[in-house]
Amino acid sequence: MDKEKELIVRKNRELSAILEVSRVLTASFDLEENLRAAMKILGSLLEMQRGCVFLLDPLSDELRIVAAHGLTKEEIKRGKYRIGEGIVGRVIKTGAPMFIPNIGEEPKFLNRTGSRPEKYGVSFLCIPIELKGEILGVISADRIYAEEHGSVDDDLRVLKIPSL
Repeated sequence: MDKEKELIVRKNRELSAILEVSRVLTASFDLEENLRAAMKILGSLLEMQRGCVFLLDPLSDELRIVAAHGLTKEEIKRGKYRIGEGIVGRVIKTGAPMFIPNIGEEPKFLNRTGSRPEKYGVSFLCIPIELKGEILGVISADRIYAEEHGSVDDDLRVLKIPSL
């Protein structure tokens, strides 16, 4: 397949992911179930290895995983961060997305879940989830970046869609 056809296929996959995520986010009143379904769609359509939605618990001031793709239940339970702690905590504190090209070379990447025993060669993208100007949590994704999988900008664009 030539480069132009590959680009069209990738863009169609991105649009399909956006449409499916939009559909499942409004499928029921069960937010966590809707988020789990959205993560499953992003995982399959965007070739994401792992992904998480972290929401901020206003009582404990702690971020916890409410939906994930590619993690076990035990790994999900371990995924807790304080504001400013690690990459996830820093994104909620600053409100700015972060891209880490190789988590094995980033000391601030804490791997709390333990889901990445071999961290080298894995890229990590973390984006704040905002609603009416308030940051409610973050969405993160990791995958191995290669030209045929698209660019970081493609992933940023798709993952920013859930923010309102």
